[in-house]
Formats: sequence, C-alpha cells, structure tokens
Amino acid sequence: MQAAAKSSQPAPKACRICNGPILGPRLLRDALTCSHPCRRRLKAARYRELNGTSNHAAIPRSSIGAASELRAAADLLLRGYPAFRAVSPACPCDLVILLGKRAVRVEVRSATTSTTGATQFAHNDARDAGKYDVLALVFGTGEVEYRPSLESLA
Repeated sequence: MQAAAKSSQPAPKACRICNGPILGPRLLRDALTCSHPCRRRLKAARYRELNGTSNHAAIPRSSIGAASELRAAADLLLRGYPAFRAVSPACPCDLVILLGKRAVRVEVRSATTSTTGATQFAHNDARDAGKYDVLALVFGTGEVEYRPSLESLA
C-alpha cells in the first residue's frame, strides 16, 4: 500500500534558482522553485529580463520621466517626424509632432512589463482626458510604443 502512495508522487525537479530539489506541495503544484525566496529571485530575474537591468531605484523619478521624454523625442525624430518638446513641466502634453500640417499632442509615460507580460504605467483616465492625442510608452529597454500607432494618424 505504501509503494502505491510513493509511485503517485511525481519525480523531484530541480529549482531554477538554486538547483535544490522541489519537494512536497510545491512539487505537486508544478512550481519552478523550491521556496519563496527562490521564487522572489526568479520573479526579479524575469522582471529584469523584460525591463532591462537599469537601477531606477537610485535615480529620482523626475529624472526618469525627463529621460523618457528625451527618448521618445529622439525616437520620433529618427522616424522622420518634426518633434517639439515642452519648455514648462506644467504643459498639458510633453511633445508636439507635425503630421503634415496637423499638430499632434504626445504624452510620454515611463512603462514597465510585468512578469505576466502586461504593460504597466501611471495613468488616470479622468485627469488625462483630452490632454493628448498620442500616448508614448517608453520602456526601460529603450523601446517606445505609441497608442494609437503613429501610422493610424497619418
């Protein structure tokens, strides 16, 4: 009877962080790590993989925002759009680009990708309504995503 109980247990797997055995309930749940500390380290590694390795904790948030605006402006210029940056931090949008003879307001936000793949950024739909035409999401990897896409506005 005990032999039957032992055979129902899956073979132990190795932890992706420390290579230790995954045992007990964690093994039955198909866990990738042997413990909560290893799980936190695996999630942190995944986050760094998705968002770059920059240490933003040591940089003031306002500096990160300014750097994101500059990255978005450079990206727009390299795509061939004339881009103009706001002089005052109190302006309702961060950048203005020209599409033909039309001025398009661009709001820039720093963004990250969660470990599940979701895009995360600060937003308040009620406060932001009508203040911009395009949202530029700048990721720690240097990638810039536009919502809606710039091609759809042309």
